[in-house]
Amino acid sequence: MIEFEIDFRDQAALDRYGRAGWGPAEAFGAWMVGKSSTLILPPPPRSDAPMLMQALIGPMLIPGAVERQRIRILVNGHVVTAAHVAQLHHVNCPIPLEATQGAAQIEIVIEHPDAVRQSDYGAGQDVRELAGSVWSMTLFAASPLPIEPEPQTAAPVFHTRAHGNLGNRMIQHMVALAVQAQAPQTRLTGIDLPEWGIAGAPDDGVWADWAERDEQGVDPGQIGWMLREGRVRRVVSRGYGQRMSHFLPRAAYQDVFRADLPHIRGYDNTHLVINIRTGDVLSGEFADYVLLPVAFYRDLVNQTGLTPVFMGQTEPNAYTDALRSEFPDALFIGSLGVIEDFELIRRSANIVVAISTFSWLAAWLSDAQQIFLPVNGLFNPMQAPGVDLLPMHDPRYRFFLFPVNHASADFAAAHAAIAWQWREISGWDAGELRRSIPFPPTPPLNATPLIEWEPIPANAALPLADGPAMPEDLGAVLASAEKAARAGYLLDALHHLRQMPLIDYTRLLWSMPRGDFPSLSQILPRMPEPAIQEGYTGRSGDELALVSAELCRILELHFRQITGRDLYHSRVLDFGCGWGRMLRVLWFLTDPDLCCGVDASPQAIALCRHDGMRGSFAISDAMAHSLPVDEKRFDLILAYSVFTHTSPTVTTNALASLRRHVRPNGMLALTIRPAEFWPATGIPEAAGLLESHRTTGIAYRSLGILSEEGEELYGDLSLSMPHLARLAPDWEVMGFDRGMDPLETIVFLTPR
Repeated sequence: MIEFEIDFRDQAALDRYGRAGWGPAEAFGAWMVGKSSTLILPPPPRSDAPMLMQALIGPMLIPGAVERQRIRILVNGHVVTAAHVAQLHHVNCPIPLEATQGAAQIEIVIEHPDAVRQSDYGAGQDVRELAGSVWSMTLFAASPLPIEPEPQTAAPVFHTRAHGNLGNRMIQHMVALAVQAQAPQTRLTGIDLPEWGIAGAPDDGVWADWAERDEQGVDPGQIGWMLREGRVRRVVSRGYGQRMSHFLPRAAYQDVFRADLPHIRGYDNTHLVINIRTGDVLSGEFADYVLLPVAFYRDLVNQTGLTPVFMGQTEPNAYTDALRSEFPDALFIGSLGVIEDFELIRRSANIVVAISTFSWLAAWLSDAQQIFLPVNGLFNPMQAPGVDLLPMHDPRYRFFLFPVNHASADFAAAHAAIAWQWREISGWDAGELRRSIPFPPTPPLNATPLIEWEPIPANAALPLADGPAMPEDLGAVLASAEKAARAGYLLDALHHLRQMPLIDYTRLLWSMPRGDFPSLSQILPRMPEPAIQEGYTGRSGDELALVSAELCRILELHFRQITGRDLYHSRVLDFGCGWGRMLRVLWFLTDPDLCCGVDASPQAIALCRHDGMRGSFAISDAMAHSLPVDEKRFDLILAYSVFTHTSPTVTTNALASLRRHVRPNGMLALTIRPAEFWPATGIPEAAGLLESHRTTGIAYRSLGILSEEGEELYGDLSLSMPHLARLAPDWEVMGFDRGMDPLETIVFLTPR
């Protein structure tokens, strides 16, 4: 993929490409003036596939008078899109091949016939006819070569689309330096770090023959090799690259970002320097930039016995007022300036990092004795899977894992919801957490079809609901979850859905997909047909939802009582997962990507994958000699309605295999049949099986299903708890419970 981008905030770019119909470049972009605006771009690359245009346009609206703007875009005379624009509009459309193939240039005309003068409506003094502002425009093409390749004698170029706050731009430059380390002749352009006196050459406005679009996945090693070997000559990167694997060793950057500020001394090892970021995160607008609970800081101060120093954005507001109230004797230092703040953090002995790349960098580049890193928000792989800023091998760090939570303007309520749910984890655990989260793929460059001038009604009716009506008091929660799902973010949607009662959450999942929640239907797993549900459990629909929710509630209660912790962020294995019934419900308590399901039935695993279950799934050995989970170990293993059907041999094998994959403070929950099961079956041999259970603690009726080696696999099995303990000498039975099925006992075991 290659690209060409115009930044309408850059006057030089606007002068180079803009013709009639443009105002000057401003902080938000450039106004489209009059009835049309024209751009002339360099020749298109050779390609036998349509190009793609992406642009960001903000319409000029005057409340009560101008409610929308008509926008139509033509490329070399071909209409590529037309729309009524009533809010910030993302153009995403194909450009027909005939519009660009063989063309000497690319002429883009944006027609906007509804442009208005603000002065005519008393909305301002501007007398220009304004239609809206264009922030950026990017063209993508599939060809690997520009039409006019540079001479091979020219130095290769790595161009950074610098954007974001200082910490993000610093990381972009760190990635660029890592690329240059692989290809030393590479020229770095686009760098924008005036705070450090660092600037790169501007973009010279030609097609890039490699466009790295992934926000975090830019690979300096691969790109450096391509530039070094001449495979590509010009690479453009628009992402951040916030991953430890993308960086050079820390020492390589320490002198790049160093200020000569002798008056900034930092704090010694009797102080705990706590960087505070409020500013733009107080509004809750940026979901992964969260404020840390006041109680967390109290926890650290109590643990360390150090004198707290709160520094940075400590200006009066509700959050800093709460800090001052909790720590009346602490030092509070307002911002000294952006570089001064960076160096104050960097030169201190004990640092608590804010959820901020600026704060993270100052700590990482420091020579601090201790760095306290909250694995929260942006730093939590379960919340931001593309980011990896966990220096797990650095002995200076102490890691504190938080539940997934998102920024909120009501920070007090958000913090109450996660009160005391953080816990310290080792560097090894931090690394294991990071490795367990798959790196998200780059979203495809999908193009939308052409749309006509007719407006799309804002209140267009959705299809009728397919599932049961949800309680009215859940309207706000479901609306928030649907909005999050619209952006394709499952964890964010689950964050909202977990505010529902468990039974309502389960009933919602049981009704997927449904027309009244189209976005949730795209990211939540589909339910199998009722006949499939009944084939595995004997129940379906709302009845099965109720039973499953109750089992989940029992499981959560005993896990907390036995292990002393909750299930949030715990790794779960469902042994004999079937079509994923219990894993669906457990998403209420832990994250999907920490869930694993195994089953000896290939059809069951195929169902899980077909229905869109997240997590990992694998076919297990029918004799259960081993488990297909590599070396993973789990906090919770469940085996519901499994050891009620396996032969004694398979049961013994499975209990030994499961023991090898449980964490030291983990728990196994399984179900067994009590003696009362046999009379309820009504089978002729029930009396004999009941007697066997009472005298030996075990009774088994074979169904004649054998392994390839001729060993018994499945039947009906009942066990007493003393006999279960004999079959599982490496487990300790901790207790039992019952759900809505009186003929099924839930037993809880921990590893010896």
